[in-house]
Amino acid sequence: MPENLFHPVEIGPVKLARNLTLAPMHRRTSLAFRLIARQFGASLTHTEMATPEELLRWERHRGGNRRKGGNLLASVPEDRPLGVQILPLRGSPLAEAVAMVAALGAGDLIDLNFAGPSKRIAGEGCGAVYLRDPEPAVRFVEAAVRAAGPLPVTVKLRYG
Repeated sequence: MPENLFHPVEIGPVKLARNLTLAPMHRRTSLAFRLIARQFGASLTHTEMATPEELLRWERHRGGNRRKGGNLLASVPEDRPLGVQILPLRGSPLAEAVAMVAALGAGDLIDLNFAGPSKRIAGEGCGAVYLRDPEPAVRFVEAAVRAAGPLPVTVKLRYG
């Protein structure tokens, strides 16, 4: 690939050497996979998408069973900067989960997922469903920004 395609990027205080990132992938973006992506040039990686409840369960039961939160936030210094992707659900404790991630220093930015167009995700009242009714999404973003402190908050959108 031509080197002129790559350039530094800043997302608030997060400085990336290159504009090459690894997006979250369900059941794929484990710590080991993220470290491999970094060997191939990714400057930023993300955790798997998690609901606020999963993240809070992780905090209470660190190292527990994967299906109950497990190692969602496992990281090492070589895995930084790291984005934590959260799927906001109506009625979920989003602000509490974002504040917990920020307080633990578990990530360098918060990424809110408003992109899932699948019937399974949208059918649960989250993901791309917010594109039809954006007011709850705006409230989620405002709450996340307040709770994140110095961490930048990004949003993933996809029309489906």
